Amino acid sequence: MLMPELLELILLALPPQDLLVSAQLVSRAWKDAIDSSVTLQQALFFRPSPVSDSHQPMVLNPLLQKAFPPWFRADQKVLNGPMLIAVLPWTASANRLAAFMRADASWRKMLPCQPAKRVLEVAGKINDARGIRETNGTAQFDEGIRMGTLYDFGIDVVRKFSSSFWILWDEEGTERDRVTMFAHHSWFKSGPRRPPHIGDEFRSDAYEELTIDVREEPRSRSWHAGFGNQPNGSWQLRVPSAPVHMGGQEG
Repeated sequence: MLMPELLELILLALPPQDLLVSAQLVSRAWKDAIDSSVTLQQALFFRPSPVSDSHQPMVLNPLLQKAFPPWFRADQKVLNGPMLIAVLPWTASANRLAAFMRADASWRKMLPCQPAKRVLEVAGKINDARGIRETNGTAQFDEGIRMGTLYDFGIDVVRKFSSSFWILWDEEGTERDRVTMFAHHSWFKSGPRRPPHIGDEFRSDAYEELTIDVREEPRSRSWHAGFGNQPNGSWQLRVPSAPVHMGGQEG
């Protein structure tokens, strides 16, 4: 039997997908080793890694990048709407979509990046009969923002008519502890065709409510895009319960 330290080194050398799925099926001992190792849990983005210094580079979660590209686009100002969500690979079959939406899908518990982001900023832009208004609010996550929270926010946005979102990952700026989700909402039709509807099948079974207080800011010409409910009101979204298994493993 391998010494725990040696087994940990071997497991750390595995690709993330193999460490998450295949290695845990080898034996109960391997699964227990992965579950109990702080280092391996950090490698799987389930636990925040320690921050060595203020210049430590940010590493995005490769598994989440592959499964949820609209949340991790390099061109950060691309507006992600229903059409981009509806064609994600895991939406091709009803069974696979249902697997991703299970309450125990482990992607919801994953950190989108290391070091973990602990402040979620919601910046909104509303364009309706009252004119253009901008809203802003923040929420603190002491154990790090999880992918379930970011997913729920994005889905909540695109389920509304003529709405879209994008995410700013501040890799080198002064707000390294923060991730900003911008969303844009307009009541004005841009054309005769409506985009694909994002229905309840895209809402996770682990969907839980979180309220972020928002304030209205003066209109500006800068792209502080986004979405909010009412000025000086609350933005409601939902956050995940604790998942266990990676969604999308079913055929």
